[in-house]
Amino acid sequence: MPASLSSLIVPLTKDDVRRNLLGLLRVVGFPVASWAPSSVPRALVEIFSESLADLSTTVSKIARGGFLTLAEDDWLTLVAAELFGVERKPAVFAQGLAVLTDAGAAGPFTILPNQLWAASKAGLRFTNITGGALPLGGKLVLEWKAESSGAAFNVPIGDLATLLTPLPGVTLTNPALTGSGSWLLAQGVDIESDAALRLRCQEKWSSLGAGGNAPAYAYHAKNASPQVTRVKVLEAFPIGGQVTVVCAGPSGALTDAKTLAEVSAYLEDGRRPQCVKVIVRSAMPRPIVLAGDVRVRATMKDPATAFVSRQITSMQQTLDIGERVPVAELVQRIMDAPGVLNVVLVDAATGAPLVPGKDDIVLAFDEVATFVDKLKWIAE
Repeated sequence: MPASLSSLIVPLTKDDVRRNLLGLLRVVGFPVASWAPSSVPRALVEIFSESLADLSTTVSKIARGGFLTLAEDDWLTLVAAELFGVERKPAVFAQGLAVLTDAGAAGPFTILPNQLWAASKAGLRFTNITGGALPLGGKLVLEWKAESSGAAFNVPIGDLATLLTPLPGVTLTNPALTGSGSWLLAQGVDIESDAALRLRCQEKWSSLGAGGNAPAYAYHAKNASPQVTRVKVLEAFPIGGQVTVVCAGPSGALTDAKTLAEVSAYLEDGRRPQCVKVIVRSAMPRPIVLAGDVRVRATMKDPATAFVSRQITSMQQTLDIGERVPVAELVQRIMDAPGVLNVVLVDAATGAPLVPGKDDIVLAFDEVATFVDKLKWIAE
């Protein structure tokens, strides 16, 4: 039977190979039914089955590796680089500003870089990379860097509140930066996913020639900075002859003007038609306060709190610019936490219960959701 693409990309399992080998041996007269599991012939069949299954998996990866829509992992990295000239984006460490407060009037303290460790509600750790003097009864703003790279460290405002290397009477908070819905200076970014890499490869076709179409602007904006993971292109906006490129990162609005300047300079470097003015700006943060009661089994409160913190971060990263925020999904993500018995989300301003569908949060075309966790946990 001649090989086809469909037969090559589906690897045989060890059970498949064993079944085929035993069938062939039976046809040519071997007494396969009488072989004990510990016999030499049966052991040889097991060895050949495992080896041929491994070979089949390798053949499958090679076959898939020649196609953008089928290649995965390192094979996709090779396809993107060799056939499209697109490199997979690396992971980036999250960095932001958090405030030490000498609430117990025990200072002054001298803080050295990398002296302190802090943790989020989900147990994600950060260390201070700047230092300074914390005055008696005063405050000190320090820059903190995540322990590891990745978008999981884009924790919400108010989520970084535990000092693992405590100072007497000193507390920690991570409030929003002025005019921003985030505390982050640089957002943590995961290594580019297969889906995102495939999309950039496909968007590159739109950039051939003079560009000037929405996918081309999106492709160039993502290439300009690893901080840019979401792009919305508004053609003929605010007026004809102008294009507005709205950018966001994994955790929402871009707070670093340098990133926007990099995107703008990249587009200006021969990547736009001469007759078009390109305006690059960040998406607008839309603070969404998560308020209400979460009833949880007392023994499961800590893991449930950590789970919900991760779920909130994940949802904030996956919602696109201008995308509606469904109340039902928010409730479901909280209900999925271990030990949670019931969830009632309410409007933070009025206290009225939120109704899925009817009370879904509708964002403006250039807004990104930024969640603020104000949930009340009730242990039972």
